[in-house]
Amino acid sequence: MIQPGNELLTDRHRAAAQWLPTTVLDDSVYNQIRPTAAVTPTLYGLPEVHKDNVPLRPIICSIGSLTYQCVSWLSKSLAL
Repeated sequence: MIQPGNELLTDRHRAAAQWLPTTVLDDSVYNQIRPTAAVTPTLYGLPEVHKDNVPLRPIICSIGSLTYQCVSWLSKSLAL
């Protein structure tokens, strides 16, 4: 089965590889932000049982998605 993000995954690899020879990225940063798999984010709902009619609160799980590693690295870098 072909995941819809495979083309984007290849494009992200090419973009990061172009930065690698320059001083923008070193090897350790490149390995941290390079996506290894493109998993489609999952949408699910948690019921809000304390409200009438029990509406669902939408939750999006993006672990393993195309941008997860890059966003995690950026978040840690900005927190310093």
